Amino acid sequence: MGRRKSSIPRPIEGFGIWNGDFELGDPHDADSPNPYQPDGWAVTLLAGGSIERVAGGVSGNYCMRGGQAGVGAGGQLVTNDYFPVDETREYYISCAVWSSNVAATFSLGVRCYDAAKAYLGSVWPLNTVATPLAPVRRQMRIGPLGDVAWPATTRYCKVTVILQQNAALAAWVYVDDIQFRQLTATYSPQITYTSDTADATGSAQNFTLQAYIQHVGSIMNLTLEEPGRIWVWYYWSAMNDIGRPTICYATLYINAAAQTCRLRVGGAGSVYVPGALSFQSPIVARGAYIIDVRFWVAVLGDTTEVRDLRGECYYVRAY
Repeated sequence: MGRRKSSIPRPIEGFGIWNGDFELGDPHDADSPNPYQPDGWAVTLLAGGSIERVAGGVSGNYCMRGGQAGVGAGGQLVTNDYFPVDETREYYISCAVWSSNVAATFSLGVRCYDAAKAYLGSVWPLNTVATPLAPVRRQMRIGPLGDVAWPATTRYCKVTVILQQNAALAAWVYVDDIQFRQLTATYSPQITYTSDTADATGSAQNFTLQAYIQHVGSIMNLTLEEPGRIWVWYYWSAMNDIGRPTICYATLYINAAAQTCRLRVGGAGSVYVPGALSFQSPIVARGAYIIDVRFWVAVLGDTTEVRDLRGECYYVRAY
């Protein structure tokens, strides 16, 4: 009998795992290399091991189990599909796992390939780890800031899981709902704006020194839980040269480091001139950032007044 055809569409462009919940696959398909092999996955048994597709999953009805009723190991599952990846980006890998014995172990990882799909090696965010008796979701990251990094020149990968590696144990390890995808904003719930706006409306600050002095009302704070860009906007309604026309420079600072964003304002007839700075940073790492704007008066002894400063900052995904 030929293999059953599925009506469930495959992911577009290789993103996401097809049949990661093991709902597809006929346990009685005699044409399968393994009678319990799920659609979309290749099964390799460890010495004396077994892998079975059984009922009792956490997503849908089915899951996979590897191991032995008696002493012995299980086996390995590998996706048939190659997933295109960018080694400079972060990816999410996850599964639900449980076992009949907490001493049983499993591994979750990816097999990595270059642009010609030559094998580079495997990375294991979860490597030979113990398993709980009740289903638990394990979530890891692969990427420059993840739990493990991509090998250099990685362009494709296959997701793999090894079930029941303790060959001296009589046990089963179960896995279900395996997920793999590029990180998205929905996996970053802690992108916070401690003070994402600066509003010094109605106030003014005078600047007199030939050095960059922070505007006291300009500080904004932003915390990134994943890499990205910081978009910043500052505006003031007036830059008033007190005493005589002068030149003043405004520069954006992020974590006390001057950015390439700089504005020259002033000169003859520059009384009450409005100004604005708009800047999108290079990609920065996850973490806390302090944003402010500072002013420098070009001629010692001149004074410039900055009035009605406003500011906003946002997180921008690194796509």
